[in-house]
Amino acid sequence: MEDGYEIDRRYDCITKHSAKVLAEQKAQWESANTPEAKAARHAEFERSVSESKIRLEAEAKVEAEARAERERQWAAAEAAPIENIEINSATELQLADLQGLSDDVVHQIVEERTKARFKGWDDVVRRVGGLSAAETAVRASAFGLTVNGRSLDGAEPDSAIARYARDKWRRRNG
Repeated sequence: MEDGYEIDRRYDCITKHSAKVLAEQKAQWESANTPEAKAARHAEFERSVSESKIRLEAEAKVEAEARAERERQWAAAEAAPIENIEINSATELQLADLQGLSDDVVHQIVEERTKARFKGWDDVVRRVGGLSAAETAVRASAFGLTVNGRSLDGAEPDSAIARYARDKWRRRNG
């Protein structure tokens, strides 16, 4: 074997089989490199590029429409006054509608308040794991969650904190 060809040592040349394989490879290369074959490959490449551009433009349009819808929703939310939602008496639907509370946190709140009413924000933070981080408790209060009619100190509804939380959400998701 030399360079992939079988060598017949008696005659110091390649074998018939190797010559046949070599001829087939040469014929394949020549047929693949005709002007027609090159033009077909180029046309296929151009078609693929064109389809990719169309797909990317469509995806960009969908993303822009989604971003515009989020902006419309945020503008409507900012224009509407923030309503206070009492954690001890609000329905599960009211809690779920409160901006800044995930479904898991709503479930935790409902589950914990069936055991006992919340006495204050310190009690909420201690018993509801989803509101134990300072940022989540501040955000929930800034968006209108109250405990016994009181907001978390320094995070009253419609405060600068609510705007900050909205802006942070926009930067992260927009």
